Amino acid sequence: MLDAGLCKHVVIVYGHSGLSGGGMQLLSRQLTDDAAFGHFGPVAGYALAARRGMHVFRTGPETWKHIAVGERKWANLNPKAVMFGQTMTFDDYYHSKWVIEPFRLFDACMVNDGGRAVVITSTERAGDLKHPPALIMGMGEHNPSHQVQQAAFLSGPTGAKIAGEMAFLVEGRVGLRDDEPLLLVGAQKLDLVEDPPLLDLAVGRFKESELVDPRVGGEG
Repeated sequence: MLDAGLCKHVVIVYGHSGLSGGGMQLLSRQLTDDAAFGHFGPVAGYALAARRGMHVFRTGPETWKHIAVGERKWANLNPKAVMFGQTMTFDDYYHSKWVIEPFRLFDACMVNDGGRAVVITSTERAGDLKHPPALIMGMGEHNPSHQVQQAAFLSGPTGAKIAGEMAFLVEGRVGLRDDEPLLLVGAQKLDLVEDPPLLDLAVGRFKESELVDPRVGGEG
């Protein structure tokens, strides 16, 4: 829209009342035919894929712990974060209760309310702003839309892999440099479980997450 001259600025907004609205709790309580086999709730489907990923790629909690602890470090840099002031260690991770094996409590996503907004404008206009702009060099998206029960495979590739390839294609590149940040929007741990290169990259970034201050933008 910007390139076409249809507008000068674009505001992208998102909000979700997953906690106060009750939608996520209702979704978790809905029973399908799979419940007859002991399979119900969103975490159960991810657990199936995680087990397959553990078998194929030889990864597991010893790798996922870096993601959980790294995410908590990120939250503890932001006073607005729900988990601010509540640190986590690897021992805390291993001693958290099981939700459904192989996932512990700290592997699961916390249901919460939140929202965010991003303003996009031209590079010419951004040059007049107070802070240095974050340039968008490429973009990609993909959703394989696979229900775990109907998926033809459980060990990748995921939408994250295809979206990344699309984004880098714009610049004719194949991946991130060591000094570039990683941002996964809408990605689940399932993407990391099913995609070892992405998992390695994410774990590496989470190990260094204490070096980044999220207060420069977003609520964490």
